[in-house]
Amino acid sequence: MFYGSESGPGGRLQPSPVGWEMRNGRHSDNHRVVFSKVLVANRGEIAVRVIRACREQGVATVAVYSDLDRDALYVRLADEAYALGGQTAAESYLNTEAILGVVERSGTDAVHPGYGFFSENADFARAVTERGVTFIGPPPEAIEVMGDKISARLAAERVGVLGVPGTTDFITDPDQVDAAFIHVEEEFGPVEVLVANAGITRDGLVLRMSDDDFTDVIDTNLIGSFRVARRALKAMMRARWGRIILVSSIAGRIGQTGQANYSASKAGLVGLGRSLAKEFSSRGITVNIVAPGPILTDMLAALPEEQQASYAEAVPLGRLGQPGEVAEVVRFLASDGAAYVTGAVVPVDGGLFMG
Repeated sequence: MFYGSESGPGGRLQPSPVGWEMRNGRHSDNHRVVFSKVLVANRGEIAVRVIRACREQGVATVAVYSDLDRDALYVRLADEAYALGGQTAAESYLNTEAILGVVERSGTDAVHPGYGFFSENADFARAVTERGVTFIGPPPEAIEVMGDKISARLAAERVGVLGVPGTTDFITDPDQVDAAFIHVEEEFGPVEVLVANAGITRDGLVLRMSDDDFTDVIDTNLIGSFRVARRALKAMMRARWGRIILVSSIAGRIGQTGQANYSASKAGLVGLGRSLAKEFSSRGITVNIVAPGPILTDMLAALPEEQQASYAEAVPLGRLGQPGEVAEVVRFLASDGAAYVTGAVVPVDGGLFMG
C-alpha cells in the first residue's frame, strides 16, 4: 500500500517516495519497492481514478493520450502527459512500443494498467519489468497461468486449493452430462442454478467453412446447452424452483462476418431460452439469456490487438467489457431478486446493441 506524502506551496501534493508492498511484482511484507512516478497506461474514467489515488498519496502521474483525447479530464489531471499519436486505440492505447517509449522518456518507475487494455497482457507486463520498471499488477507468469480457466484450475489444484467441483474434460454426449450431474448431486444435492456458458469458435467465411466447423460450434454452444438444461430441469421441476441462465452473445443478435456458425449457435440460445421460459414458468423456474458484447475473455484475447481495438472503438462506452461485469448480471438473474424476470435477453455490451 502507499505510504507518506508531502504538501508543497499552496497545499499541492508534491511527489515523494511512495512504497507499495511488492517483491518482483508480488505483494510482500518483507520487501518494499519505492517509486515516485506512475505512468497510467489507460484512459477515461479508469485513468482519472488512478491519477486521483496517486495524487492523494503524493505520487506524480504520467498520462498518455490519443489525438482524440487531448483535452480529456484525465490528461489535465496528470502531472505529465504524452501524446501517443493516432486516433484509434490500435494506434495509441494498444501501441506497446509507443507506451514503452513514454516510460523511458518520462523516467517513470512504475506503470499502472488500470483494467482492460494491458491489465491482462502478460507480454506488456514482461516488457515493463524487463526495463526495471514496476508493473502494478500480477507478475507476467501469473497472468499467463490465471488467464486461462483450465490452467488456472490445474495450478490451484497443484497447491491443494479446490475450486467448484467439475471436470476439465470435454463433455460431448448425454451420458457424460448425466454423469457430471450425478457427481454434483451426490456431493451437494440437486442443481438449483444452471449457467450454460460453453462456447467455441471455428471462424471462417461461409464458402470456406466445412460442415464439421459449422456442426462442432452448434453442437457445443447450442446443443450442449440444451443437454445440460434438459438434465437440470428434472430436479428443478420436483423442487418447483430453479434458475437457468444461457450465455448468448451480441453476435447472435446482429450477426458477424466470418462467424455464421457462432452467430447461429448464439441466436439459437435466444429461441431455446424463451421456449424453456414459457414451458417451465408454471413450475417456478425462470430462464433468461445474457448477451455479452466484446468481453476480455480467453477467446477475445487470442485475437490480434488491432481487432480487439476495433471492437473497443465500436462500443459507446469506449472499452472492452470485463468478465466480472457479465458475472454480476448472471448473479442477479440467479437470485431471488430476479424472481419476476424470465424470458429476458439482457445485453452486457457497453451500449453496442440498443435494440
